[in-house]
Amino acid sequence: MLQEYSQPTSLRSEVVKLYWSVSWRGQVCRFFCRLFGRPVNLEPLACATLSGDLHEQHYAGVRAVAMDAICGTAEQAPAFDGEFRPIGELPKQRWLNIAEARLSGEAMPAVQLIEVQGCYYVRDGHHRISVARALGEAFIDAEITRYQVR
Repeated sequence: MLQEYSQPTSLRSEVVKLYWSVSWRGQVCRFFCRLFGRPVNLEPLACATLSGDLHEQHYAGVRAVAMDAICGTAEQAPAFDGEFRPIGELPKQRWLNIAEARLSGEAMPAVQLIEVQGCYYVRDGHHRISVARALGEAFIDAEITRYQVR
């Protein structure tokens, strides 16, 4: 799905269309989640650690992480639903800028993730993950900090 665009206006209009498409799916999903009483937003890291205490952490390096393994957030991220789709206007401008840069071929810095028992929680990079998912990317480069739970 990644392709190079030669004209900036064409690129910007494609990015805006992509944003509204992804955002619309997020709004529809949010509606049905609320209707059926399911969680709307990303799972917070605190929920993953309720069963035990975090007792050790260490830097695990930079590597490609499967998008499907990213299951939540270390901090609140009300601008995204549980699938990292943008909700509303709050993330729009930054999301558009990141998507435009990504489609122009610019390299993105690695996102920062916390790994707890094989699941990854976003410390930094919600917008980059959202854009990567919207573009159909299966992996993203990430700086990993691994937490051990007792």
